[in-house]
Amino acid sequence: MTFRTILLTISISAFLSCGSNPASETTLVKADSILDDLNIAEEDPSDTQPNTIDKYANILSIIQKGDTTILDADYIQYLTGEAAIEEATKAGEVDTFRTKDGRIELVVPNDYYIVNKSKKIRQLSLTRDCAFDLLYNPDRAHPISGNSLKSLKTIYRDSPFILTIDKSGFVVKIKEVFIP
Repeated sequence: MTFRTILLTISISAFLSCGSNPASETTLVKADSILDDLNIAEEDPSDTQPNTIDKYANILSIIQKGDTTILDADYIQYLTGEAAIEEATKAGEVDTFRTKDGRIELVVPNDYYIVNKSKKIRQLSLTRDCAFDLLYNPDRAHPISGNSLKSLKTIYRDSPFILTIDKSGFVVKIKEVFIP
């Protein structure tokens, strides 16, 4: 276990012990478990794995503790193409239509389907220089003024996001996913 992992574990443990609510149904995940979820190997010069991994997620809440920002994130599977049709079929949510030649086609609207197989909530800290890539749309229900934490706090319930997470378990980038 690296020093960063130990430090992250201690930090999150200290945070979780402050003001915790035993009646809460939220399943919190410790830092070691987050790193296991990421499946990123420890630093090794011969390691060919990337230094970060992208995870699709719904952001459930944003918590500010001093100068640390923590996300409660629920990983999702954002599927397209045949994988989307297969999962939508299993869930009974696939659309069908008949082609001119009489064949029945299976489709999902806008060629994506979101699956949430696990309701495990992960608490992830943002790096101080976390980058934001939010969609600018003046017609959205919650308009934003730019790519910032302040804007994310306004729209985090509106869409799923791609969280880029580094080997230490910190979020280094948040990109909003366009949902038509």
